[in-house]
Amino acid sequence: MPINLDEAAAGRSKWYGWATVGDTFVGTFISADERQATDYVTGAPKTWDDGTPVLEFVLEFQTDLNDGDGDDGKRTVYAGKSSKLFRAMTDALKTAGLRWADKPKLTIKRIEDGEPVTLKNGKRGNAPKQYKAKAERVAAKPAVDLDDF
Repeated sequence: MPINLDEAAAGRSKWYGWATVGDTFVGTFISADERQATDYVTGAPKTWDDGTPVLEFVLEFQTDLNDGDGDDGKRTVYAGKSSKLFRAMTDALKTAGLRWADKPKLTIKRIEDGEPVTLKNGKRGNAPKQYKAKAERVAAKPAVDLDDF
């Protein structure tokens, strides 16, 4: 996947997470990268039982969010390849007849939490977050604004 070195040098945009049920995120897709997922608590790289790295997508969006001076509104969303979040986004794209290459506007809402899972070590894990998403084509901007004449 292509890498924009200017953006890489500037650092990653702010992370967005859905803190509570009902939270809604709206953003226009900019770019994506892929990386090895890390454990949320320890920061250690995640692997499958066979040692294969667990991969996730790092998706960058332009939003209307603004946390003050210097905030350009860009937000990063992390989504595992088989996550409910990524599935909701790809289903929304299919429904709208769009692809990632179309740079769609996505509206993603955390609709509920599933049943808590039991981890391999027998401890109770977090409840999986459930999402619903809608994708829209972003209207192309005219090359020349005729109202300026």
